[in-house]
Amino acid sequence: MSLYEKLPNDLLIAFYVEINNNINKGILSVAMREELELIKVVALKRNISLEEAS
Repeated sequence: MSLYEKLPNDLLIAFYVEINNNINKGILSVAMREELELIKVVALKRNISLEEAS
């Protein structure tokens, strides 16, 4: 079980938004997109739309 699977929905969404924003600002590397993909997998399992959160 991944760390993201253990997080409550609101924190999972917050991680996604923060990582995505930091990648877009150039603070985090593009390699962090892999983390976004892991979050997306968990969100899909929970029927969470991350597109609305961005």
